[in-house]
Amino acid sequence: MTVVLSVKATASAPALRLRPWQADDAAALARAHRDPVLRRRLTTFVTTEADARRWIAAQHEAWAAATRFSFAVLEAVSGGEAGETGLGQEAAREPPGKTGPRGLAEVRSGSNAEIGAEAGVGFGSGGRKVGGGEGIGSVRLAGQVVLKTGAEPGVAEVGYWMSAEIRGRGVASRALEAVTRWAFSAQGPLRLARIELFHVADNHGSCRVAERCGYGFQRVLPPQPPVFPTEGHLHVRHAGADGEHRHRW
Repeated sequence: MTVVLSVKATASAPALRLRPWQADDAAALARAHRDPVLRRRLTTFVTTEADARRWIAAQHEAWAAATRFSFAVLEAVSGGEAGETGLGQEAAREPPGKTGPRGLAEVRSGSNAEIGAEAGVGFGSGGRKVGGGEGIGSVRLAGQVVLKTGAEPGVAEVGYWMSAEIRGRGVASRALEAVTRWAFSAQGPLRLARIELFHVADNHGSCRVAERCGYGFQRVLPPQPPVFPTEGHLHVRHAGADGEHRHRW
């Protein structure tokens, strides 16, 4: 099933669309991974468009196996910026079977990534749009949010990255909240009790994103070289916390 998550624009932030990676994203993905800061943070990165295409194909396989649900985060851009995106016009919905696993469910969110009855939106299938609105037109790749199955039933792990020109503008918080709400919903792919979020201890930006999205700090994790040579932080958000959680962006 291909899932599309939509986050409406606010007075200060453009609309977002989250959908599975497509082969046409390879060039934009390779460009984003040239950022030296991002390369230091990622455990896996791509160097060429060919690498990117292979990585994207692996994400499709993981969606099909229901082990890893990787979303490209797309940000709406003005006409003047569109020529540099490498992604062109983003359709209101992708044709089933051409860009990823078959089928389509679209989630439209409120201005602060509200998903569910509280925001007056819902879930659809077979290409039916839910909650009104149109496609967001020209877009650029902003980053990624990924949900991965955990080591035990009922537990998943979430991760994310944002490209250099996007960081610091609140996009990560809005995208993470959208994926989190979807993951905990009845339409999510897993029946989850909690979602865990890990980051290196000196990544203060990720710490702020986690806290904004209701992922409470749990503990400091010891280094695990060579993949994690420094201390890390564990944050956790529990199912049913939506009513208690209030966005702080």
